[in-house]
Amino acid sequence: MSLKKIALSTSVLAAIAFGGSALAQDSGYYIQGHGGANFIVQDDAELMIDGLGDFSGSYDADTGYVLGGALGKHFGNGFRSDIELTYRSNSIGDFEAEGQTFEADGDLSSLGVFLNGYYDFAVENSAFVPYIGAGLGYVNVDAEDENEGVFGYQFKGGVARPVGASGGLVGLEASYLGTSDVEFDVDGDTLEVDYGNTSLQFFYRHAL
Repeated sequence: MSLKKIALSTSVLAAIAFGGSALAQDSGYYIQGHGGANFIVQDDAELMIDGLGDFSGSYDADTGYVLGGALGKHFGNGFRSDIELTYRSNSIGDFEAEGQTFEADGDLSSLGVFLNGYYDFAVENSAFVPYIGAGLGYVNVDAEDENEGVFGYQFKGGVARPVGASGGLVGLEASYLGTSDVEFDVDGDTLEVDYGNTSLQFFYRHAL
């Protein structure tokens, strides 16, 4: 067999493999696992102390991690939706407000349940599938011994690529998670914090 025929055969096989994966993801159900880095980008806080007043400032947060999974469905027209369960955790440092420092070492974590909607863009002659998405849900935010459930929302964007012929996709996603204000009880006083996160994560999605 000539090199030209070998190259042509290889191209055809690759097209079948990638095309089959893409078609397998056009409709039906899928599962997904994801994980990566999490960054707290909204870190404003207000400590309300009885008899002393309110102290506005911000808290330090290190780079953390995000892990989760989802069960979803393709509708065959570029649209899909899923139910997502995701855990985030970041180490936090001191709370600084109006020239004073309040000790706040520990972890700030959350477990969120979201209903998301997505649109996958069809790119001609490309194995890559860019997409955008948004979701609403419930987030339980935990700070050591204190936790509170709040409303959450998120925006997403990413790109996926078929792998093999088994209906799998791998990809990279950037997302923003925001919530309503979170209030914690701190020795009888109230600490109100903003909890806004940006995540960068890899995922694997598989057709069922």
